[in-house]
Amino acid sequence: MKSLNNRYVITGMGACNTLGIGVDNTFNQIFNCSQETPNITTWDARNDPAIQIYRAFELPVVDNIPHNAYNSREARVWPLLTKAAAIAVHEAVEQSNFKTSNVATLLTTVRGGSDYSRSFTESYYAGKTKVNPFHVLGMSYDFTTNAIAAKYRWNGPNTTMHSACASGLYGLDYAIKCLSAGDCEIAVVGGTDAMADPYGIYFFQALHALSKRNEPFISQPFSNERDGFVMGEGAGVVVVETLEHALKRGANVIAEVCGMGFYTEADHPTSPSVNGIGAKASATMAVNRAGLEFDEIDFINAHATSTPQGDIVEYNAMNALFPNSAITSAKGHIGHTMGASAIIELIYGIKSMQTDTIFPVANFTKCDFERELQIVTKPLNKFSKHFIKNSFGFGGKCASVVIGKY
Repeated sequence: MKSLNNRYVITGMGACNTLGIGVDNTFNQIFNCSQETPNITTWDARNDPAIQIYRAFELPVVDNIPHNAYNSREARVWPLLTKAAAIAVHEAVEQSNFKTSNVATLLTTVRGGSDYSRSFTESYYAGKTKVNPFHVLGMSYDFTTNAIAAKYRWNGPNTTMHSACASGLYGLDYAIKCLSAGDCEIAVVGGTDAMADPYGIYFFQALHALSKRNEPFISQPFSNERDGFVMGEGAGVVVVETLEHALKRGANVIAEVCGMGFYTEADHPTSPSVNGIGAKASATMAVNRAGLEFDEIDFINAHATSTPQGDIVEYNAMNALFPNSAITSAKGHIGHTMGASAIIELIYGIKSMQTDTIFPVANFTKCDFERELQIVTKPLNKFSKHFIKNSFGFGGKCASVVIGKY
C-alpha cells in the first residue's frame, strides 16, 4: 500500500469554456445530449477567402462575466487564453484554500497567445516600428504561467508542458514528480487555449482535421457521420498535493490520482496507429501503476475528438481492455479545447464519479463499430470508484490517467 506521502490527490478544480465559467455551471450543461455547434462570431470567417470552416466553440466574452480572477489592467494586456486560465485558477485555488507560496505553476498550451500573434504579425507587415510589448510577451508559451505565478506570488517551479493535445496529462505527471522530489508543496496544473481565430482554424483546416460541414450538431464523437473535430476554447485547472499534505492542512480531498501511463507510437505525424498500440499501452500502464484490475475501471473518459480514424482506433483499443465498462467523450459539448482538453475533461470525469452519473456523448446517432463497450448516449447512473482519462496528441503521443474516488 502506498504511504500518504506517495499518494497524490486533487483538492481544487476550476473550468472555463464555451458553456461559461465554473465547474458546476459548465458540468451541468453537458448532460444535454444535443449540443449545437455555434457559428464563429468573433471574426468574419465567411468573408475570409482562405477559410472554409465557419463553426467553433468559442469562449464567451469573459471580460463581461462577473468574477474576481483578474483586474482591469490585466484585462487590457493579457491575451484571451491567459484570462481563461486565470478564471480557472481562481476557482481552483478558492476551492483548495491553501496558504503556502511554495507552489508549482504548470499550465499548458498548444499555441500560446494566438490572438496576440495575429496583432504582432499585422504590425510587422504594416511596417510599424512600435508595438505593444505585451503583444510580444503574450505570444510566448510560458506567458500564462509567468503571469499567474506573479499574480499569486508563487515561488515553486514554473513551466509549460508542450506535448500537443496530451499536454495536460504530461503537466499532471510533471506535477507529481515535482511533489515527489520536494520541489513544491502544492502544484497548480492546467491547460488553456484560445485558437478559434483565423490562424488556428487555417492550421487545422490545412491538416484536414476539422469538420467541413456547415450545419448544427456536427461535433459527434463515435457517430457514423463524424468527419472531423470542431475547434474549442477554454481552460481547466486542478490543484494537486500529496495526501499527507492535504490531510495535515485539513483540505477537502476531491479525488486521487492513482496511476499514469505514457506511450509514443512514433508511427505517423498526425494519425494514430490503426492497431491502437499507443492507446492500449498508456491505458495498461496507468491501470497497472494504480494497482488495479482492468474490470475495476468503471468508465473511460475518452479523447475521442470526432475524427473518422481516431474515434474507432480508441474505441477498439478500449474495448479490448475494458469490454464491460462504458465510454464517453466531452468534445461534442465543448469542442476540442486543445491544450486545455485533458484537464477540462478530467474535471468532468471527476464530477461524473462524484455524482455517480456519467455524462453522455453529444449528438450521437449511430455507431457501426460499437460492440461490448457501451457508448454513453444519455446520462448514465452508475456508481463509480475509478475511471480512466485518455489524451492523445500529434506525434503519436498517448497519455492516460486513472482517477479514483477518495
